[in-house]
Amino acid sequence: MKTIAIVGLGNIGTKYAMTRHNVGFLCLHTLTTMINQQYNIHNTITYDNTQSLLGDIEANIYKKQKNITPMQWLEQKSTQSYYASINLRDFVNILEQYPHFLAQWKFLQQKKTCKTHESLQKAFREKIACLPNDYQILCIAPTTFMNKSGIALHKIAKLYNIAQTLIIYDDLDTRFGTLNFRYKGSSGGHNGLKSIHEYFGQDYLRIKIGIGNNFLLNNTTSMHLDNEIRNAIESLRSLFYQTFIERLNFEQIFKTKHFFKVMASKIDKENTALQKHYDTIMQLFYTHQKSDMQDVAHYVLSPFNTYERIMLPALLAYNTLVIIGAIFEWAYRMHNNDTLLQNHNIKAQEFIPLDAFAIQMK
Repeated sequence: MKTIAIVGLGNIGTKYAMTRHNVGFLCLHTLTTMINQQYNIHNTITYDNTQSLLGDIEANIYKKQKNITPMQWLEQKSTQSYYASINLRDFVNILEQYPHFLAQWKFLQQKKTCKTHESLQKAFREKIACLPNDYQILCIAPTTFMNKSGIALHKIAKLYNIAQTLIIYDDLDTRFGTLNFRYKGSSGGHNGLKSIHEYFGQDYLRIKIGIGNNFLLNNTTSMHLDNEIRNAIESLRSLFYQTFIERLNFEQIFKTKHFFKVMASKIDKENTALQKHYDTIMQLFYTHQKSDMQDVAHYVLSPFNTYERIMLPALLAYNTLVIIGAIFEWAYRMHNNDTLLQNHNIKAQEFIPLDAFAIQMK
């Protein structure tokens, strides 16, 4: 059995569960929850009803529950990790429920007939039938604490036949709301990656979820701002969230306009206060970066604030679909000897075309 490993980085313990440094664990929890909920027709997930996706992996470790879900979290002491596994075909089935996601996928639009949601879903089902039967998905949450994550991966690599590895981690250098992907690179000062490079190597796909300060999601009560500016920030914050959800749903306008141009176009002409202070607010957005003058160690281990918590489930749900889609396309192309891999001499571990699904908050 070949294994595709999806590794989320974080720290074990309830006190760390909802901190910024644990966004890798949170993403794994979201992923397994979405996979499990697809088997319940009453739990259709949209980006507006994702609040229940956030949770603590440790609280879901199998303890002889009556209702066993397809992806059940278990503890494996020999590898110092929590894990949840599922067959590849069962893992990717959830994508059929998201035709708006399939519609962005050139991989499924090789035929001119694939224009309607129904035709895209049919094309998707046909490709699922061509997937190999000897692949499993293994979600992994190391219990070694962040700085020793590589030790767990080293043990896992000895136990499983790993064909592909994805590492999900927090990135302080990019703002909250940003989602980036990289195939190569250094640790960037991230202690979890440093450990992985030492014990496991650098041959993996990096999924970077921004946790850097996003001024539009800050609590402004402690700032020396007059009430008019503060009210303008609240108005812009609402527009930011509305635009963000539209971006996750691939609204047509984002194909020709930058995120912030779309957001600015939503400003009501009658909202003179927001129009007056818009440039000032955006200047604050661009100058408040990373840990926003806080000590870095304290910032990354601090909980998400109220506004970040509102956006986080939708971001992680989107990230889940991108990960599933990337693995699906990679497995299909590898199993069917895709000419793109052959003609361009692309290494198997590098061919996961995610860039079109990245979210940039520059």
